[in-house]
Order: sequence, then C-alpha cells, then structure tokens
Amino acid sequence: MIIPPIRKQDNHGAGHYHAPRGKRLHNGIDLACYPESIILSDIDGYVSKIGYPYPPGGKKGEYRYIEIISSEGARYRYFYVRPVVQVGNEIMEGNMIGLSQDLSKIYPGITHHIHVEIIVDGDYVDPTDLLEGY
Repeated sequence: MIIPPIRKQDNHGAGHYHAPRGKRLHNGIDLACYPESIILSDIDGYVSKIGYPYPPGGKKGEYRYIEIISSEGARYRYFYVRPVVQVGNEIMEGNMIGLSQDLSKIYPGITHHIHVEIIVDGDYVDPTDLLEGY
C-alpha cells in the first residue's frame, strides 16, 4: 500500500498532527491526494458510521466521512471520502472504502487531501507513525 505525503502548508493551514487551527489543534493528519483517488482501509475492522463533517445542505453538505472500528477497538475516521461501503460492512486492510472528494469547491487553493484521525480509549492519537509504517 502506498501512503501519500502529509499535506504541507497552504493558505488553509498545514496537515500534520496538532497543526494550529485557530484556537484548536488539528486532531489528525491530512494525506495529499487527487480528487477521486481510491482510498483503502489501513486496518481490519467494520464500518461503524458514515457521517457528515459539516451539517447537511449547501456546498459543504456533500462531504462525508467513514468510521471504521478496528479489532482492537480503535476508531479510524477518514474524512472527505465518498463511501463505497455501508455501515456494518466488515473491512480488511487494503479494501477500498471510497473515493476522495474535491475540497476546492469549499476551500479554493487548498491542497487536495483526505483527513485521517484515530481515537483510542476516547483520546485522539497521532496517526503519523501508524500510517508511515507501510
């Protein structure tokens, strides 16, 4: 599996873990990719949720995220991904879960990317080392 680079600084921020986001910190990493890139699962698990990072309706309402719970109970969330899976599907590492969405519609000039975050025991953890091991 090829892991794309972490998004560098652009007019909308940077993609590394804990990059500043106004008064908060970035709770994941942004992996650079082209719109409509095939997105693969990094883990074995099951699809627990397909959600909206922004309220439905308007330009931002078309964006989605997929949550997969690993066999160890960690929650992996993939944002800005149009799902090809459904809640309850069993997923194996390397399975296609969706296609990356075009963020330039809502953030002109942004580096195209997906956002990946991992939650373990209710806390966000830095996914960098977990994803760079491929």
